[in-house]
Amino acid sequence: MWDHAVIEFEKAVQKGWEEDKAFLSLGICHQEEGRFEESARWYRRALEANPRLVPAYNNLGLVLRRLGDYESSLKVLKEGLKIDPGSARLHYNLFLTLQSKGEMEELLSRITTYLQLNPKDTRAREILGDLYLRREEPEKALREFEEILIREPRNQEILTKSGIAHLQAGDEPKAIKRFEQAISRDPKNIIAHLNLGYIYANQGSAEKAIQRFERVLHLSPESVDAHHRLGYIFLERAMWDSSLYHFRRCLELEPTVANHYDSMGELFLKKGEWKEASEWYHKALEIDSMFPNPYFMLATIAKREGREREAKNLFQTFIQLETSLDHPNQEKIEKAKEYLEEMS
Repeated sequence: MWDHAVIEFEKAVQKGWEEDKAFLSLGICHQEEGRFEESARWYRRALEANPRLVPAYNNLGLVLRRLGDYESSLKVLKEGLKIDPGSARLHYNLFLTLQSKGEMEELLSRITTYLQLNPKDTRAREILGDLYLRREEPEKALREFEEILIREPRNQEILTKSGIAHLQAGDEPKAIKRFEQAISRDPKNIIAHLNLGYIYANQGSAEKAIQRFERVLHLSPESVDAHHRLGYIFLERAMWDSSLYHFRRCLELEPTVANHYDSMGELFLKKGEWKEASEWYHKALEIDSMFPNPYFMLATIAKREGREREAKNLFQTFIQLETSLDHPNQEKIEKAKEYLEEMS
């Protein structure tokens, strides 16, 4: 169908039909067929014929984004907005390009502007809510998600995201309510089950947490998060074999993640098998030499075994690495400093 349309529009150009509109139409035909480079060529010709043809700016920006040329896409869309600052379509494609490019700061202002022009666009509002979650601004995220739920009260994805925002804000009861609502709409909602498991585990409700994580594994047997959490729940209960099973599954699924080797080290340390624990901590450091926790644990083992010089070096390395993190474990840093004072 589109190939026939291309032929007809090319004939129209030859007959002297308005070039800008003909070129725009040819660009649309090629775009619909997925021929984006050819489409971009015709949109550019449309703009040469008529530099104020706003739809050509919009469509060219869109196909340039599809081609992965984000810089050119942004430039073209912004040129279009100089001509028509109130174009909702230009604002929409501009924020989508910014999202694809990862320009989060400008993205925030552009989505806000777009929603002023088109406040009923729930997809844009969802993206804005997601952005606030990434910025750890849960109250603002909730404002967007709750606005969507007014229009779409049964939207289980938004119910789930609302639950995550409540959890980020520290309101566990409201988070639980939203996750349960999401599951009532979709019993296979893995994210909602996982988050309920996290909440129950943090509350000390181990049985409820186990139930949720096992439900996740029933739905998705390769969920590393569920295996990891179950491993620690069983570790706290001294159920060594069950803990070992889940930590081993983590290693099978993600053999290059240092944290899983660290978990194995913790398991054997709690069992009192220091040699085995040390081997696992060293394996963790082979994967990631900048991972702080294995240094702390190896230092603790060295201190217990009377290897104070080695323990001091390891504690010092731990402190150096841990303090460089965005969210360092201050309690563990202070503990390391106390141990260093004891050995000085």
